[in-house]
Order: sequence, then structure tokens, then C-alpha cells
Amino acid sequence: MENGGNKMHRKRTMTMDWAGLGDFEDDDDRFFETHDPKAAGIKQIVLVGSMGGTNINNPLNSIGNANILVWKRKAEQYLADSGIPYTIIRAGGLQDKEGGIRELIVGKDDEILETEMRTIARADVAEVCVQALQLEEAKYKALDLASKPEGTGTPTKDFKALFTQVTARF
Repeated sequence: MENGGNKMHRKRTMTMDWAGLGDFEDDDDRFFETHDPKAAGIKQIVLVGSMGGTNINNPLNSIGNANILVWKRKAEQYLADSGIPYTIIRAGGLQDKEGGIRELIVGKDDEILETEMRTIARADVAEVCVQALQLEEAKYKALDLASKPEGTGTPTKDFKALFTQVTARF
């Protein structure tokens, strides 16, 4: 198998949706040596992941026996350890709804999954990504992200305040 000019010779191949890198050998360190974002001059990374990664028994991990959330968390840890300024956004269930009209809520370590508010509009996730690239308060932080139902709470407009609530680095 070939990926980005690197020949992979190991038996196990994982597909990972982190940074659009595609297929790679999960135990092949050469992959990370040749795909180093710092060496490529990347100044900041905003990574959108998924809530649910703290539970190894999450049903998403059983799809195709691929441990999807396990690999997402490994990618997040790699990013957090890279030294590159980052924001990790672990979104709740994505919805095709209008953005900017709900109050956003942040949490850590899947605590939001214990509530009724486990979803978020894709447009709101996109806006949080844009704001993360513009605000110093968003750097070196990881957050779970969902929203209150439309019509409850106050629509989030102050993203600096939103990121200031976040204390988790991973």
C-alpha cells in the first residue's frame, strides 16, 4: 500500500479521519515522521472530533470493529503533545439546522452526554471553529460542545467568554 509516497508494509491498516490523512499503518512511526504538522509550518490546528471517547464501550467503537472513537482520541492526544497551538472540539450529535440561534454549552470528558443536550447544529460547530482560530483564549484547549434546544437560553454571541469557561487541555 502506498500513501503520500510512503510504502506501508505492515499487516494492520486503519482509516483515520484526522486532518484528512487517509489510510496509514497505525503502528508505523514513519507515518508521523513524514507528516509532521510543525515541520510543515502549521501555526494552529482546530480539530473537530466526537464526544463519547472516554467510553471504550461506546457503540461507535463497534462499527466495523474499528474503534473509531479510540482512534480519534489518539489523534487528539498526538495533537495535544505536538506543541502546536490547538483547539480540540468534541461535538455532540450533528444536526442540519440553522446556526447562531441556540445557546452553546461546553463541557469535558463526556459529561454533556449525561444531559438531555447532546446535539448541535453543524453551522454552530463551524462558527466555533472560526472563532477558535481568532481568539487567543481558545488555544491549547479541548472541549465538548453541544447546544440547548432552540428557544431556551440565550444564543451564544460571546465566544471569548465561551472559550474562557474551558479549562481542559485534553
